[in-house]
Amino acid sequence: MNTYLIILACFLLNCIDYSGHWYYSKRLIDLNNDNKLDTVIIQADGPSSDNLSITLSFIVDGKEVWDERWNSNYELVDPPDFEKDKVNRDNYIRLALQKTLSGISIDTFCMSDYLGMARSSIDTSIVNHPPKFQLSFSYGYESTIVLYWDSTACVFRKLWDCC
Repeated sequence: MNTYLIILACFLLNCIDYSGHWYYSKRLIDLNNDNKLDTVIIQADGPSSDNLSITLSFIVDGKEVWDERWNSNYELVDPPDFEKDKVNRDNYIRLALQKTLSGISIDTFCMSDYLGMARSSIDTSIVNHPPKFQLSFSYGYESTIVLYWDSTACVFRKLWDCC
């Protein structure tokens, strides 16, 4: 019965894709502050939850402008004890991927965060002409990436990343 409820919940949350992905979900969000909805897609491909290739893609005006890739073993660095329970491990990974997707945030650019986190790779052009907004997301064990929108090149650029 629990498996049925989980499958139903995933269907309602748009995380089951019948095109062959182990996991697929998307979110509409204005990524570049142009008042138009863009798309974020997270998908995982592979034979099992402990052997997946995961891709997070940002699509603006129909063009992929950023992608981040990692493996599911990075989601399993410090998991709860599954006691060889594949269903619980699968659910754990699905929830982690949904958390990554829902956790994408767009905030006002924070100079103190940038200076504190970029440290040795501070870009003086950013200090002199800071972006208005920054986009942040986290995934896996403890990875965080913060980007800004380069409106001239129409791409995201990394401000900093951690861990």
